[in-house]
Amino acid sequence: MMKPYTITEHGDLVDSAVISNDASIGLGTIIYSYTTIEENVVIGHNCVIGSNVFVGAGARIEDGTRIQHGAFICRGAKIGKNVFIGPLVVLTDDKYPRVKLANDPPYNPCPPTLENGCSIGAGAVILAGVTVGAGSLVGAGAVVIDNVLTGTTVVKVPAVVVNCGKAAGKVSGLAYKDVPADWEGKEVGKEEWPSIKFETTDNRFFHD
Repeated sequence: MMKPYTITEHGDLVDSAVISNDASIGLGTIIYSYTTIEENVVIGHNCVIGSNVFVGAGARIEDGTRIQHGAFICRGAKIGKNVFIGPLVVLTDDKYPRVKLANDPPYNPCPPTLENGCSIGAGAVILAGVTVGAGSLVGAGAVVIDNVLTGTTVVKVPAVVVNCGKAAGKVSGLAYKDVPADWEGKEVGKEEWPSIKFETTDNRFFHD
């Protein structure tokens, strides 16, 4: 039986997990077997990183976040507090992925951002440069090609809004006003969406 390892020091080769000496990992964080954590990764306190997870260089993961088996976290990804990332989720950072030839433009990484309290369902793909808003939900298998607004629920390929998210907002500490009644079914990121007015009882992302 594979056993998790609870971090007490930085920079160990733990069981079958490979952790860079340059990674910073908070107390109480649990890392399961066969996970790779590259250089300059920062992981907060009391996180859970499942088996076979890849966390790319420079990624930042805040306190209390849970990442399930087989997830791919690209370099430079920003993941807030109490985020849930389901099994086999992929975060990408290259808008034009290909084997670069001599005359191609240079690789320009655009890692995604997952704000506090959002949840990403199993097998979902978050494309380069996307921000998933605080308290929002991404359904299993969805491909998210544009930003997900705070507290919304998106599903399908490409992702579309199916719920304006009042309940999710309450869970994540957001109080909504003037949420349109006709929001359901709108495509993610469309300019014709009415803006949402919201108040927060806590900062939306990253506490220094």
